[in-house]
Amino acid sequence: MKFTRSGRLIFTTFDPVCTAQILNLEKILETLVRFDPIWENMTSRFLLLCIPTKIPLGELVDELKQNNEIVITQMRRFVTQETSQETSLVIYTVHWHLLARVD
Repeated sequence: MKFTRSGRLIFTTFDPVCTAQILNLEKILETLVRFDPIWENMTSRFLLLCIPTKIPLGELVDELKQNNEIVITQMRRFVTQETSQETSLVIYTVHWHLLARVD
């Protein structure tokens, strides 16, 4: 936690539970407060199971982007000798870079 020259408190955390708790605070030392989060460089990876191998990854990316309004930065298919030839695991990475103004 830092105190800025403009009289603001800045909380930095990498724990999503702590973030949720901070955002739910309404008062600090009997003073009403409002938090505006600043999210930077958030990356999430999702694993899709049993994706048919005949579906091109580009087609899968287009469908996910269109239906979910997300930006996929990377997609990989995992094919091993143990997996069936009809389906495979696919992992994709979503990268968010959202900044919110702090008042």
